[in-house]
Amino acid sequence: IRVEGGRMGDVRPWSGAQGTIVEAEDLFHNIPARAAFLKSPRAEAMRVGETLTSMALAHPTVGLRFVVDGKRRFDYPANEDTTQRVGAVTGIPIDALLNLEAEEAAGQLVGCLARPEFARHGTRGVHLILNGRPILDRSLTHAIREGLRGLIEPTTLPPVVLWLSVPPDRIDVNVHPTKSEVRLRDGSALFSMIRMAVRRALDQANLVPKMPLPQQLDEVKTAWPARAPSNISPSSAAGLETGLSSSSTSEKAPGFDFGPVTRSVRAVERILVLRDSFLVLEEADALVVIDQHALHERMMFERLKDRVGQGELPRQALLVPEPIQIGAEAVELLPQWQPLLTRLGIEVVELGPGSAAVQSFPVLLLERKVSPGPFVEDLLSRAVSKHLPPEPEAALDEVLDMMACKAAIKAGDRLSDAELEDLLAQREAIERSTNCPHGRPTTIRIPVEDLERRFHRR
Repeated sequence: IRVEGGRMGDVRPWSGAQGTIVEAEDLFHNIPARAAFLKSPRAEAMRVGETLTSMALAHPTVGLRFVVDGKRRFDYPANEDTTQRVGAVTGIPIDALLNLEAEEAAGQLVGCLARPEFARHGTRGVHLILNGRPILDRSLTHAIREGLRGLIEPTTLPPVVLWLSVPPDRIDVNVHPTKSEVRLRDGSALFSMIRMAVRRALDQANLVPKMPLPQQLDEVKTAWPARAPSNISPSSAAGLETGLSSSSTSEKAPGFDFGPVTRSVRAVERILVLRDSFLVLEEADALVVIDQHALHERMMFERLKDRVGQGELPRQALLVPEPIQIGAEAVELLPQWQPLLTRLGIEVVELGPGSAAVQSFPVLLLERKVSPGPFVEDLLSRAVSKHLPPEPEAALDEVLDMMACKAAIKAGDRLSDAELEDLLAQREAIERSTNCPHGRPTTIRIPVEDLERRFHRR
């Protein structure tokens, strides 16, 4: 079939190999106005390549070859399984891809997700295939990001391909001229299904980052303050219920009785503290470096999340309500956000145009000396600037991120031996303790094998 100038010619026999070949030449040669809007041949070829790449991922069993000016850009063979096709398209090793599976009333999901260390800025590596058609959907992309929360930087995502099967009567495809965007009747259910599928796959992976040693070792400095040998018993693991205190960890904040740690904790023989920020200790097969702020922030986040799931956070009424200037837009958002603020132990009332007052604040944050006014101002400022999801419930994790970061111990805070033991004990019990809620690593492992190689023992 030959189409020229918008006119299709007759269908004629052709003796080529089995399959379909599409050749495009002289686009819009007879419509100069349209041709003038074409970008450079290289840019147009990239756009075509992106479209064909989406098609290749949507149909892994179909072979696809893309040739530009006689040069082969890619050639994906037919009859590949999904994992092989994703590896070929993304360049990610197959053993670094995690398989995703889920099935609920809203639909069925099969997918491949690259490990978090392959995360890159933007969403170009995200491919959503709905009933065999590539689509764009910010909500479903956000579900992937929520599943990865705490393991990557918020502005990054690893390559991921999701094949979604949804009953056609639950989709409206007539919302975009190219059908690249759809309206989902069960969007919330699909959001939850994707988020949980990502989390299940990640829970089975070892996510502690390893630090490669430099080519030349610097002179080892012995000025690190060494802690005396400390043994951790399972009973000491219960000491850090809500956060470390500069005075004592024996007292619990009201309403924060989370119970003792049930997982076994191995004794730590020796701890080195570097600049009151990093903890250096030995494990069976590695030297481990821990960022005390990042680890405590992750601990605080998980505890806060568990506590919010049980009910409202304990609050304390301020003796004198703290006035804040938040602007007219934030005041308009207060009724929408008040139910979530109440769950978090925060009570804010409107005072006048652009002003409000904080009347109650969470006990935990007050004990950690977090100022109520600046915290609430920052929170509402993010809501107004749309740095938080528009729906308060969807923003819960990000608000808990803020609370955990403010309440966590800081770099430079000197901890007692007991506080160090409690922090390390909680590391063994907290889920995803290898990364803080913002995605930064809490722990870096230097394998003994790497040390032996650098010292020419291997």
